[in-house]
Amino acid sequence: LLKLQAVHETLSYPAAILFYGSIYSVDNIILVRNFLSCPNINLLEEPIHYLKTRHPGIYLIALKYLCTPGSSVPVERLFSATGYIISERRNRLSPKNVQILSFLNKNYKLVI
Repeated sequence: LLKLQAVHETLSYPAAILFYGSIYSVDNIILVRNFLSCPNINLLEEPIHYLKTRHPGIYLIALKYLCTPGSSVPVERLFSATGYIISERRNRLSPKNVQILSFLNKNYKLVI
């Protein structure tokens, strides 16, 4: 009976996924699943217009994160940050670990 109660409490817990301290609501999960389940758009169709009309939630994210930078400044900043990661004390880091640390350095706000 106690096991059944524990299972019931687990299943009746508010549906949310905890990921590194952030809560992704079920609405967002459904939004992404609906987007991923749609067929690919025609090559002649404008992707931003498609997202704006059919997936407005994804459209707002695309506007923020899928824009092309107008200069090489972000790349230069990443190069400088990687230079700080690799030092005399950390000269044996593998390329994969340097890549992971660089990614986390630039995207820590999204992870936390």
